[in-house]
Amino acid sequence: MQSTQLVVTLCNFRVFKAAVEGLRYRTRPISLQLGSSWNGDHHLKHHSPSNKVREKQISARSDLDSDSSDQASGSLMRSTSTSDNGDHHPRSSSHNAQPPENIDPEDEDGVDRAYIGRHISPSAPSPPDEKERHASNGIHPDIPQCCRDRERTRLALQSERDALRGALRTAESGLSAKDKEMSVKLDALHGKHQNSLAEMKSILLAQRQVGAQWKEEMTILTKRFEVKVKELQSENKELKMELERLREVFKVKEVEADEARELNGIYSAKLTKMERKFKKLKDEDEESYMEMTF
Repeated sequence: MQSTQLVVTLCNFRVFKAAVEGLRYRTRPISLQLGSSWNGDHHLKHHSPSNKVREKQISARSDLDSDSSDQASGSLMRSTSTSDNGDHHPRSSSHNAQPPENIDPEDEDGVDRAYIGRHISPSAPSPPDEKERHASNGIHPDIPQCCRDRERTRLALQSERDALRGALRTAESGLSAKDKEMSVKLDALHGKHQNSLAEMKSILLAQRQVGAQWKEEMTILTKRFEVKVKELQSENKELKMELERLREVFKVKEVEADEARELNGIYSAKLTKMERKFKKLKDEDEESYMEMTF
């Protein structure tokens, strides 16, 4: 989220910068303010070398075009002067007009001062009210209407440029604050990352130690288990052999028991028979004894 906001802020900064550069390029060729107004535009003189070269080229083109339009410009100025002042004053030709002393023929802001000076006649001053009105507007009273319109346009574009510059400064300050905030957050995140890496390294080291110990113990236990299994297997074999032997003995003893049972039956029958016979002989003996007694 913060990375997205930073990218949007950078895009807005580039858009503002491009708008200011384009507006600056558009306003320089029509900068026509004269007299004291030339001294108030020092903040427009800080341009890059590439823009100065471009402005000088535009001024050179204006000088080339001015020779072909001098006569038309002179007639336009005479008609404008007549409509503004209400009387006809003789004016000098545009070829004889000289620029004011405080005007630089080619200032750093790219305005062709010589082109404007040729269209200004020092004669036929305007009435005091017209001069005051034009002075209050920041425009020289001897400038033609077309130049005044251009000057008004320049002032409007200049105000728009100043607003864009203010917005650009605000965006730059906000971007700088966000850059500082982002750098602080990145430093904090880097510190947390380093701490996390150190913690992970310690955990991995402990895990390796525990793993090595567990592996060693498992090896010992496995050996013990294998030895115990072998012992139990050998004992199991012995017990199986003993069981087979006992089964054989049991079979033999079972046969012997059957034979002894049969013999027991025979002997029991003989014993019973002998007892009967003994009893019979005993009775006979008693009878014979009694007979002998009587």
